[in-house]
Amino acid sequence: YREASPLQHLIQSPQRLPPTLMLQALDDPWVPACSALDLGEAVPTDGPIQLIFTREGGHNGFHGRAGCWADALAASWLQTLK
Repeated sequence: YREASPLQHLIQSPQRLPPTLMLQALDDPWVPACSALDLGEAVPTDGPIQLIFTREGGHNGFHGRAGCWADALAASWLQTLK
């Protein structure tokens, strides 16, 4: 698994990546947060990868009273790229 992971490529040349937003719930039962946490520690904070961690959210559970707040977050983030 370690050799198939893109983590080393992301660490070695993060500036070659397009702007990327990653949203990860720490309580996701399907996709453990450990890989995203490792990535967050390895890539520069001023690079193109922006990681956002939430304590809760499960797997695609970013919903509130007004709907899916992850959609609004992504739309707002995309506006910053203009």
